[in-house]
Amino acid sequence: MAVCRKWSWTVGLAFAAFLSGCPAPDPSPTPAPVVRSGAATVKSIGVDGDQPGLSMVTGVGKFNGFDAEFAQWLINRNKWNARPFVVPSRDREAVIQEDPAGETIVISSYSITDERRKLVGMAGPYLRTRQGVLVRAGENRVGSTNDLQELTVCTVTGTTSEKQLREQGITRLTLVDGFGECVELLKSRQVDAVSTDLLILYGFAKVENGAVEVVPKLSFGNFEEYGIGFRRGDMAMCERLTESIKDFIDSGTWRTYYRNHDFPPELEDDSRPDPNNLDPC
Repeated sequence: MAVCRKWSWTVGLAFAAFLSGCPAPDPSPTPAPVVRSGAATVKSIGVDGDQPGLSMVTGVGKFNGFDAEFAQWLINRNKWNARPFVVPSRDREAVIQEDPAGETIVISSYSITDERRKLVGMAGPYLRTRQGVLVRAGENRVGSTNDLQELTVCTVTGTTSEKQLREQGITRLTLVDGFGECVELLKSRQVDAVSTDLLILYGFAKVENGAVEVVPKLSFGNFEEYGIGFRRGDMAMCERLTESIKDFIDSGTWRTYYRNHDFPPELEDDSRPDPNNLDPC
């Protein structure tokens, strides 16, 4: 089994409210003037804190996972003096919009959507995944999305998973703030299943010591394509991030990080974006 690296990061005091779980104000669409801040400087990077395999807090100021390592790689490549911090899914747009200097980016299983592009800029994709289902180990009630329609399914507020579930006719939803909370509800039998991106679910299955498992051969919905969120209209930042993502994939570092975290080998090709077909700025 590959050993995952851990990064020790200092969390910016300016974002203490987010670490304490205090909600941010609702983001709102803003005009998108073209900003060319030639330096494209980043001082703060929002990451998730409860997604094993992607970005998981492992101690005071310590994280590991694909997104966490990618964030550190970006810091090193671009020689940024940046401070990563934990940001809940519901607050991702707000932390970007509320930085007047435009020096905050978000790398947090952040799916690129048209609705989000109305609020923030998004560079990518750097990772792709479809949606799946997590259940208690040994249970066989779920073999298709139709089976979920009579069950209670947990997912997270502020993610694309809720929309995808409703499009499948699944309406008995329990919405919470983090997927770790969903998994705890599943283990305590307060919900019947958890649904979100497959890579997130495989991460939880790995760390839960056999208590939960991903339903095999079940994926649905559109591919979620993860991007980096930044200040809307900042062309210099978009160009810097897009160039970095291309280098990350082309250099083989993407493949190394994917395999370091034991994601399913059979999903690797679908999960790897085409570095020559990234979204234009």
